[in-house]
Amino acid sequence: MKTQTITTVSTKGGTGKTTVNTLIAETLAAEGKRVLLIDLDPNLTMTQTFNLVMANNTSKDLISGITVQPYSITNKLDFIPADLDLSFLANIMDTQLKNCLQKGGYIGNYDYIIIDPPGHWCSLSRNAIFACQKMIVTGNCSKIDFYATSKFMQTLQNCCLDVDLSVVVNQFKTKLNEPEALEMYQNAFADYLYKEPIPQCVTLKKITSQPDLILPARIKNKLIDFVHEMSITEEAE
Repeated sequence: MKTQTITTVSTKGGTGKTTVNTLIAETLAAEGKRVLLIDLDPNLTMTQTFNLVMANNTSKDLISGITVQPYSITNKLDFIPADLDLSFLANIMDTQLKNCLQKGGYIGNYDYIIIDPPGHWCSLSRNAIFACQKMIVTGNCSKIDFYATSKFMQTLQNCCLDVDLSVVVNQFKTKLNEPEALEMYQNAFADYLYKEPIPQCVTLKKITSQPDLILPARIKNKLIDFVHEMSITEEAE
């Protein structure tokens, strides 16, 4: 089995990183793909969503070289929660997670591995970046988020990564967003930018915590199209 590893990243909080990672994982699992979702953020936002705060088997154990048993969320979706002490792992190699996923047998056991890193530049976010094949950089439709995304893209250039990279504009609403913000993204990231910004949508937050939520067909189809565009570059085998 060929495993595709994906992460959504940002070095500024509040850009929808965790929402997008969870959405991708839950959508692919609902379509019958075998998915492992890993929370690598010591803020535990995703871990709280799945009610696994203070769990025994965590991503701190995983990145420390211990083979952990993921928790089963659904028949196709497994989850490794985060640990409050993750922030103390400041001196680990940038390729530690990648090596542990391979040695622990996770690579090859899942169609997709989705990693949710912290929303700032640190050893944990670098581990998520170096472990992935597909990277999604999220930024809200505002000028400050555009500047943060630009700085992050400059940082990535120094990492010599061989990844499929996409930039996604989040929280888009014509009447509320700052003038010219979307155009700034389009002019700067034309080669990487996802074709449409993600509209501001309360339902998007709900679906990450309520997998069985019944969505209007129009919204559901848009989300499915987005997940397919972002996650499938080469069909997992």
